[in-house]
Amino acid sequence: MRTADKEERARVRNAIRARISLIATERGLPKSETKKAMGRLLTRDVMRFAKKHRVNMDWLICGGAHTPLLSYTSVDDPVADMEGRLPNLCLET
Repeated sequence: MRTADKEERARVRNAIRARISLIATERGLPKSETKKAMGRLLTRDVMRFAKKHRVNMDWLICGGAHTPLLSYTSVDDPVADMEGRLPNLCLET
């Protein structure tokens, strides 16, 4: 892997960890609630964190103008809905 790719990957991972930390601080969550999601940032762990704490996956992974709060108005299970489109999640406009 090229150095530039490694740096970009680290930047994205740190940004996701920062958003998880922001939610944890805002909601007063103990470290045990964020430990798995913030560890290796495995997709399944981040998705479980998002579902459990009702956090918008678009915002959690990509940041930006998305609202961090999850709205269940479009689908019954938004995490399950996202499983099929996660690889392209940040590329959608």
